Amino acid sequence: MPTVPSILGFGAIAIDDIVYVDQPLSAGKGKVLQSARAFGGNVATALA
Repeated sequence: MPTVPSILGFGAIAIDDIVYVDQPLSAGKGKVLQSARAFGGNVATALA
């Protein structure tokens, strides 16, 4: 019977918060139109 290998990953996992605004930040205050959170990093992406 074949054995199933164990897979381990070590490394950093990154979280990116992406915010969409209605005007450039250089224009002063603006309105947040949408936000999203993306997960990634070398290990997290490789094991996904």
